[in-house]
Amino acid sequence: MAGTKGKSVRLVRVHPAGDVHEFAVPHLQGNLGGGKIIVSPSARVAVLSCYSGQSEQAYDTFDLQDGGLAHRGGLSWTVGMGAYFAFSDDEDRLLMGCPATCMNWWEGWWSAELVPGDESKSEFYFGTLVDHDLAAAHLSISEVWVRGANEWEPAETPGPTVLRPVLHHQAAELELPFGRVRDELPFPARIIVNVT
Repeated sequence: MAGTKGKSVRLVRVHPAGDVHEFAVPHLQGNLGGGKIIVSPSARVAVLSCYSGQSEQAYDTFDLQDGGLAHRGGLSWTVGMGAYFAFSDDEDRLLMGCPATCMNWWEGWWSAELVPGDESKSEFYFGTLVDHDLAAAHLSISEVWVRGANEWEPAETPGPTVLRPVLHHQAAELELPFGRVRDELPFPARIIVNVT
């Protein structure tokens, strides 16, 4: 159960045996617009995914083993809307894909920047990909950029903006509104998605 007490956010787990575990999430004080709890397939790990209501996302992870609630780290507020999560098969790795906007992803193209050294192409910031190694308590953040020839025009398809990761052992696939991209782990700091 997640809830607010005063201006802080607390996650509480009540075990059927009567044990109560509670964790106050410090970086969410006064900034919470809403959120959800995502539990891994084996129910070993939980993710508290939150949004500020001001185009920001954050998350925290928790170990649920042995009826407990142990904090395993997370990401403080980052720009983006509508986060997507994926666990590795062993649940020791978590990916979060977070697009910069929740609708009309193509609007970024209309303010795209020329690619340095190749002015025949332009690019725009699409979102953030977080690779969280839960076993090592380490996370890395990559920016996702869309790049295309200056004459390229995106299909203005209705629906939500998607940056959904899927893990395949040491590789990940990113689902985007205009297709899929596969890349090896670890990701570079800047991921370029070429469109044609």
